Amino acid sequence: MSHTRRRWLWVFGTLGLLSVLIYGIARSMDEPMRRYLERQVNHRLTGYTVQIRALRVHPWIGSFELYDASIVQDANPDPPVTHIARLVTSIDWRALLHRRLVADIIFDRPTVYLDLKNVRTEAAGDVALKDRGWQQALEALAFDLKINRLRVLGGDVTYVDQGPFKPLHLSRLNLSADNIRNVQSQERVYPSNIHLEGVVFDTGSVWLDGRADFLAEPHLGVEAALRLDQVALDYFKPVTERYNLSVDQGTLSLAGAVEYAPNLTRLVLDRVLVQGVALEYRHPPTPPRWSRPGRSRRPRRPNRWRVSPTRSSGSIASM
Repeated sequence: MSHTRRRWLWVFGTLGLLSVLIYGIARSMDEPMRRYLERQVNHRLTGYTVQIRALRVHPWIGSFELYDASIVQDANPDPPVTHIARLVTSIDWRALLHRRLVADIIFDRPTVYLDLKNVRTEAAGDVALKDRGWQQALEALAFDLKINRLRVLGGDVTYVDQGPFKPLHLSRLNLSADNIRNVQSQERVYPSNIHLEGVVFDTGSVWLDGRADFLAEPHLGVEAALRLDQVALDYFKPVTERYNLSVDQGTLSLAGAVEYAPNLTRLVLDRVLVQGVALEYRHPPTPPRWSRPGRSRRPRRPNRWRVSPTRSSGSIASM
């Protein structure tokens, strides 16, 4: 055996041994890190509990993956309000080239399920939703590195109201946002790119593309182009019924721009199209007026009006 061949065998053998050693160390870190992250996240959350089934460390690429994570509302633990099939946290290597150590997070196939019980619990609570520690819990998943890039792949959101109404369902949601940890920007300056698209109520679609400021206080700011196509209106019955308004059939399409900032909300619509909608307003019954004692009580019939299916388009600007 030549000297060169023996040298290469020694090199490959050493690399193989190091690979096995690193793999073994990584696997031994999985469960301790899972318990640590779960404990840290729950310490920072109020009113909610996170459970993580498994974690896998990848030290050679500076990342780790969470599998089968769920978030439950303590007051209503069944079903969980959120389930995440896979969450990947890694170093944002692009930012590292600019001497910035920040994190990149991917939510793979997250599902959110809310019903009226969850909403009422939040409304009756003493702690506002934004003060429950969500941002701090998310930073715990990045080992307190600042999150510079966030992506959602294949998201799914369902809201179920009380009564015989269709669930409000958003599916196939994809979101990407980068440059989140830009230096603190001036008012109404949006340094981060943001893009969202998905399916609304099974037949419609939503598309949003623009820029955002994730560091704005007290909440983020966004300025983007917005488009909705063929959104079914009868899914809004849980909301409209509370105002004695019945919506049957029909779709809504619109295109325009939206700006949502701490001190400004602005919606400018270039196109609005409503097709095949039927509206019915049910006037609530009023107590009858009694002109004579002992007169029989006969409640008034509610006043009703109905709008036949219509098609319209136009331009609306709202400040």
